[in-house]
Amino acid sequence: MPWARGVGSQLLQALIETCAQSGKHQMIAVVAEPNPASLAVHQAHGFQVTGRLPHVGYQQGRWVDTTLMQRALQPTPQITLP
Repeated sequence: MPWARGVGSQLLQALIETCAQSGKHQMIAVVAEPNPASLAVHQAHGFQVTGRLPHVGYQQGRWVDTTLMQRALQPTPQITLP
């Protein structure tokens, strides 16, 4: 199983680096549940759970919930209001 050797983690890290280098500000992950391994690898790479959407995905003949995760790639600039 490739994911047991950290391939998914390496691919995610490469994607994060590519997005950051291209000037992207945020990354969003949508994880179909139940998938504790995917949640764990995303959390290990700095993603935080930001929400859940019940019954919005359809896999293998059934509706599944999805977990939304987000990771900042660039610091959020401070905005000074007049």
